[in-house]
Amino acid sequence: MFKYHNSFLKPILNKLQSAVSAVFQTNYRICRHVRVTESRFNLKGKIMTNRPLDILNEALNKPVIARLKGGREFRGELKGYDIHMNLVLDNAEELKDGVSVRKYSSLVVRGDNIVYVSP
Repeated sequence: MFKYHNSFLKPILNKLQSAVSAVFQTNYRICRHVRVTESRFNLKGKIMTNRPLDILNEALNKPVIARLKGGREFRGELKGYDIHMNLVLDNAEELKDGVSVRKYSSLVVRGDNIVYVSP
């Protein structure tokens, strides 16, 4: 985390680094606890989810459209994802101007190419 330029500062910076790490871990635990126990509602009375992976989890085994960089779009049934937002789509098809161009039985989409995923 810190670069040491002087041996005199090394012990001080080590203590500072451990204190900062402890604070961030404590805040994460507190935030995580609050996020789990706290319920947030929108104007229609439905629970709001704030994290993208929660939305993907709700879309599992349902049709989604994924738009990629370069304008490519894929539609298929979302079978899985990971923290990098890599997607596994079954019965997928590539769309061009809303028309199916090519069909795939199974497709893996790399997460860093995804612009958006629409459930």
